[in-house]
Amino acid sequence: MEEIDIQELRERYPITKSEITAFSSFEQILGKCSGDYTVLERKERWEYNLNKLEVVDKRLSDYWKYGSDECCNGCVYRDVSTSHWCNLIGLPCMYNPITKMLGMACCGIGKELSIQLDLFED
Repeated sequence: MEEIDIQELRERYPITKSEITAFSSFEQILGKCSGDYTVLERKERWEYNLNKLEVVDKRLSDYWKYGSDECCNGCVYRDVSTSHWCNLIGLPCMYNPITKMLGMACCGIGKELSIQLDLFED
């Protein structure tokens, strides 16, 4: 897809889930504000996008799926079952809603580690 085609595609808002492509913007996929879609709708749209992206660029798709291993590892809100979703914020772990680009969904302030305590000493 040419750059001009991508720009034209990204000018349309809102779009239906079936209109999402690997070249759709974060706003088209996740909404411009939290009220645009429910958390479940956002998660479904994000997973739909990752499936489209995997066909075009598997490496990039894997980055969005597994990139949160470093910054969100051990967080109790991180759902790794499908798309590495932040259940606290209701966004992909790797999408920062403030900067509207790569970063932590909770901006780091919501990270809560799951700590397992040892009951018995060795």
